[in-house]
Amino acid sequence: MVSVIGDANPGEGYLINMFSGDVLIYNVTKNTKNLSKEKPSPVQFNFEGGNPADAVYTLYVSGLEIGDEVAAFDCDKLIGSMKISSNYIFDNELPVFSTLSDGKGYTAGNSIMLKIWNNASKDVENVEFNMGNISKAYTEDVYPSEDGQFSIVNITKSTVKENSITIFPNPAEDVINISSPDQINNITIFNFVGQILYSGNDVKINTSNFKSGVYIIKVETDESSTTEKITIK
Repeated sequence: MVSVIGDANPGEGYLINMFSGDVLIYNVTKNTKNLSKEKPSPVQFNFEGGNPADAVYTLYVSGLEIGDEVAAFDCDKLIGSMKISSNYIFDNELPVFSTLSDGKGYTAGNSIMLKIWNNASKDVENVEFNMGNISKAYTEDVYPSEDGQFSIVNITKSTVKENSITIFPNPAEDVINISSPDQINNITIFNFVGQILYSGNDVKINTSNFKSGVYIIKVETDESSTTEKITIK
């Protein structure tokens, strides 16, 4: 098939839906330098990658600022992350994976959860979001069952959920960070036989001496508490 859709103007682009495998050839001689530029990698949300041969769901993100980071979670499992690098929504592509490098990714039907690293406030935030209802875009608030689905996601920083407690990264290696808009009174880390390995209120905990495995972390604030599983490599 040959298309004569023409050149896109600066700030514009084309969203193409394919019903079967094909090859798209586009004359990029004028813009080769810009297209070859690598996108910045996220720092706060360390994602090790997924298997694109299995189902992948893509979020195109708007509402954030250049330098912000956004990550998708299924419960407490990080399944994709990216760093905002452009004011143009289709440059800000966040793929999330049903199969990760180290195991299962998202499960169809589970709730979509997004977190951001706000580059201005230097803090992790749980956020609410809405999805644009454009042609063929997926608009449910749960992970899809079909491969190749995409959504247009708008995030508003002012919709940060109150009394939220964020624990990151997960999996962790040398450090665990805890953030909350409320005063953190106590943090307790248990192993799976109930032994207390840490108790205190440091929001940055050195885990370099912990053995690799799964632990339970409980965080208590003036307003709420949360208990989560966390993996230490």
